[in-house]
Amino acid sequence: MTKKKSKLAVNTDLLLPTVAINLQKIETCAVSGSDSEFNWKNIMTKVSSVITGAAGEHFVMAELLRRGLVAAKAPEGVPNFDIVITDIGGERLAAIQVKTRRDFKSGDKGWHMKAKHEKLSSDRIFYVFVDVGKDEASQVSFYVLPSSEVAY
Repeated sequence: MTKKKSKLAVNTDLLLPTVAINLQKIETCAVSGSDSEFNWKNIMTKVSSVITGAAGEHFVMAELLRRGLVAAKAPEGVPNFDIVITDIGGERLAAIQVKTRRDFKSGDKGWHMKAKHEKLSSDRIFYVFVDVGKDEASQVSFYVLPSSEVAY
């Protein structure tokens, strides 16, 4: 049995060193076997809410890991939290619900919540509100609140 080569090959000699140096410097990525070029700036301005939410969850997990906590993404479909955290000894356990916003031209300055958030209150569940800013050059901001402060 012989392996077929993929019809689409990415020129990693051009792309990978650029990514390693500075993601903000990526303007376009040439793709072999295609006449088109990807414009990363256009892709970044059309980010869906699902991708923005996933980015927020990963930013929170990265920050928790950086601070020495064990953090893991909850399975898809878990209704009340996105991330499970514990200390390195496994003696303390908490859950985090992440809410992420991206401020584009819409002017929407808030985080969108559902009715379930009004009732969700536990001493081990926290909300982390993440603001990823207007573009990839923006600094990410985190705001942490216990679930009892969000629920009413």
